[in-house]
Formats: sequence, structure tokens, C-alpha cells
Amino acid sequence: MDSATVMNILKHTLKNPENCSISEIITHAFWVQVQAVYKKATLKEKSAILDVLHQWAVASTSIHTSPGLELLIPVIWESLVLSKECVNHAPLVFHLLCLLIRADHPNVRFADTLVPMLTTSLHFIWMHSLDSTVDLEFITTLINRSRKEEVSVDSAISIVLNTFVQSLSDSDKHVWKRLLLVTCLVGALNPITSQQLLPSWSNTLATFALQSLQVKRVTYQASCRYIIYELLATLSRYTHDSLEWLRPLCTPTNNAQPLVVLLTSVSVELQLGLNKIVEEHSRGQQPLDTHALVARSQCTTDQQQPQQQQQKPAEQHLMFVPVSR
Repeated sequence: MDSATVMNILKHTLKNPENCSISEIITHAFWVQVQAVYKKATLKEKSAILDVLHQWAVASTSIHTSPGLELLIPVIWESLVLSKECVNHAPLVFHLLCLLIRADHPNVRFADTLVPMLTTSLHFIWMHSLDSTVDLEFITTLINRSRKEEVSVDSAISIVLNTFVQSLSDSDKHVWKRLLLVTCLVGALNPITSQQLLPSWSNTLATFALQSLQVKRVTYQASCRYIIYELLATLSRYTHDSLEWLRPLCTPTNNAQPLVVLLTSVSVELQLGLNKIVEEHSRGQQPLDTHALVARSQCTTDQQQPQQQQQKPAEQHLMFVPVSR
């Protein structure tokens, strides 16, 4: 069997989903052959196979029952994250992997491979930022899988966070997407107990977030503020719905300035929300969902004209929608 045969069979299945003869062909042995073909395929052939596999996985009702389909998960993942052959198809590959893992085949068990797969994927995503959140969905899918298999990922995530927070920079054009990833990881951790010390990454992350709230080009963008508040809310959930994460930052020498920044920012945000509601009521409109903040596109600000910067702080645009919890 070659790549053309594989694609023809899957395409016929898409056109004739109720065809028994076709469904009988797609067996465990068929997926074993698909796995072998994919490993040896050229980049062009891999791209074609991925495309038709994705169409099939989205449309086919047998994705949850087709035995052997789970064999494709490691080879497809390796072609993206390890060899980076399919990096140009990352959104499609991540979505396909999500579909395959969520299909929840009885033979799928990551066990000892789950933590290495998670950490390697995280480093790949950190270095190859996408304009969508499908990569974050893949990480969430792996984390959910770890809970189902009762595999602890807390230690691995903490190590990754220690590395990631050190490289956060407000001059990084991907900083907002990376903050969403960090928020996702903090949210995946089990809350610490009152006897546990805060991890070192917590102080670094909280400091960066509070400093961002004092930057005009951030405060002028609702989507950017949303990401910061979501991050701080996640830190609060991590410390059992408290502001314990803020305590180490407030010292006698700074007169609890971090707390002042937080309270001032939240007060302003509430006032903006109230003003918007009053404005909409005055026009006879229903108030919009203030949580549905859509980020539109991402760009750096260093290309802004100096004249524009004097008139108004440069806008931060995002090409993804922050996911509300």
C-alpha cells in the first residue's frame, strides 16, 4: 500500500460513509499500514495524508470505534514536534491529534510517555507560537488525559513554568499568546496547601503581570487586560481563591505598591464596565457580555509611526480569542 491508496480509501469513506465494504477495509491492519506509509512518506505525501485524515476524522462517525486508529497518534506527533517536518501544518496537526486523543479508544494509554510528550510539546509551542488557540487545546487535551490515567504532571509543569516565566518580555510580539499558555499551565496545577511555600515562578509571573497593568499600550486594549486578569485570577485559584500570591510582593519598602496597582486597575475596569452598560441602556440596547473579549490580530508596536505614538499609545492586537473559564 502507498500513500495514494491510503488517501483513496479514506476519500471513498468520506463520500460513502454507510458503505459496508469500505468500513470493512478500515480495520486494525489498515491503520498499521497507514502508520508504515506515513513514516516513509515524503513531506508532500505527509501533507496530503494529514489533510485527508483530518477531513476523515472530522466527518467520520467511526473515529471512536475504528480499531488501530490510535497507532497514528505518536507518528503524527513526532512529525510535528520532534522532526518538525510538518511545522507549516501545525494548526491542522494539533486539531487532528486532539480529535484522535479525545476519541478515547480503549487501547490508548500514554502511561510513562505522557509527561515527556507534554513537556516536549510545551517547549515546541513556546518556540512556535500560532495565531490560534488550537495548540493550547492540544495541551489541555493532554492534561485531561493525564487526569483520566491518573498520571501526575504537576512536577513537570512546575519545571516548565520556571523556565518559561524567566523569558517573558513585554517586547516579545508573542507575549500575549505565551501568557495564555502559562495561564493554562497554572490552571492545571493542584492548588497549594496553606503549609506549602509559593513556587519561585509565582513571584516572577505576578510581578510581570502587575507591571503590564501599568503600561499604557496594554491598558488601552481590553483583550490584553483580559489576559492579565485571567492570569491573576488563575493565580488566586492556585492559592485557594486568595491573594496569597500577592503577599511576597508587598513589602514595607514599597508601601504595598503591588496591591495598590491591582486594586486601582480592578476599580478602573469595573468603572469601564459600568459605563459601557449605562451607555448601552441609554441607547436601548441589551448589554454585551463583558467577558466575551475578542482579540483580533497580533502585531508589534515598534513599527508604529512616532507621530501616532504621541497621539495614542500603540495598540496590541491578537489573532486569537482568549478562552474564558
